[in-house]
Amino acid sequence: MPPITSAIDREVLEDLICVEDACRLFQALGKPAEFWETLCLVKAERELLHEEVRRLKELHEAGHAAGVARLVLEKLRAIHEQLDPLMQGLRKFMSVVPGAPMDPEELEFLLGFIGISPKGREAASRWVADPPRQVGEATDRIASIAEVVRTYRTHLRQIRPKPPPLEKAVFERIAPAPPPPAPPVSEPPKTEAQEKAIPAEPQAPAKNEGQEKPVATEPPPLAEKPPESPAPSPPASQAPAAQGAVELPAGVNPDILDDVRRVEQCRKVFEVTHQQIEVWEVFCLVMLDQNTKTTMDHLLQLREGGKTEEFTEGALALFEKLLDMRSKYGRFVRKLREYVAQLPVGHFGKDTMEMALGFIVVSSRGRQLAQQWLDEPDRHKQEACGRLEDVISRTLRYQTALRLTGS
Repeated sequence: MPPITSAIDREVLEDLICVEDACRLFQALGKPAEFWETLCLVKAERELLHEEVRRLKELHEAGHAAGVARLVLEKLRAIHEQLDPLMQGLRKFMSVVPGAPMDPEELEFLLGFIGISPKGREAASRWVADPPRQVGEATDRIASIAEVVRTYRTHLRQIRPKPPPLEKAVFERIAPAPPPPAPPVSEPPKTEAQEKAIPAEPQAPAKNEGQEKPVATEPPPLAEKPPESPAPSPPASQAPAAQGAVELPAGVNPDILDDVRRVEQCRKVFEVTHQQIEVWEVFCLVMLDQNTKTTMDHLLQLREGGKTEEFTEGALALFEKLLDMRSKYGRFVRKLREYVAQLPVGHFGKDTMEMALGFIVVSSRGRQLAQQWLDEPDRHKQEACGRLEDVISRTLRYQTALRLTGS
């Protein structure tokens, strides 16, 4: 592989590879996207597009059916609607600019590089509005951008030849395996659940359906939760062992335990549909979106009833909501994971650490404190160690409770 020179930005090069892969994948899945608009998407939503490409490539390599996430398609559509008139005018303008790229691929790269820059779009608007008067100014500017494009294209083709299109049939060859039928479960009518504080936020529950927990009156996060009132009757989605017959570890809130159980159920749903997820994302889905609980009950009924197609469609719709959580908190969690990995808190299993991250990210106060750690990592190192150890301790209690109740 040729070395990365000062003229090449490694992140830009990675983005170009991602854009090429995305265009091939989207084309094969019947959702074609132009290079320039996909480049604009990776500029605006880098993590989202890289993750989507990774997900689709893994499904393709495993021979599973796949579809482009709706959130990605919506963002591409918004970019297209906003910039397509400008790009169409710019294509025509290029035909009168001396020395403008004639190679189709180079032209697509050029349009993309102009489209991702606010100054580039502003200049292109002037050129398109008055071509005869602007062609002189545009010639030098386009020649400069084209030189940058050629540098990246040359390096890109040195590290990998232009990949061929993917065959659409490859994605349709194998459908996801249907889930095994589960014994029917008779579910009694459910009452509307009260919103619960997570282990990191021990204040009294407040009913606030569809919204995050209030922050204004939160006590210090991750403090020990006071004794709970007697646990309510367990929901039908709970494992066969009743909570009333099992003595839960100290500090375990039965309502929160039910949420954690739903997190585990949700993870298994995504395993059946081959969706790539992280534990913290499912925590957010279950604990920050009250509608998820109703959706999960419905999905479990569909699976138990053997309605595979409806179950799969519902699981994919639920995954779209998870992508919203990923887009909102993904960058923060990635930085937090890197930070806590360096803290001297002992060694714990991956599931334990990921669940601990989940408890932090669903707490508004927890996120606030964690952001302070990230802003001044050295100053808050000792505090972060203590807080994290507390979260891990509570996580272990909930994992123990899951095992005791047969989850």
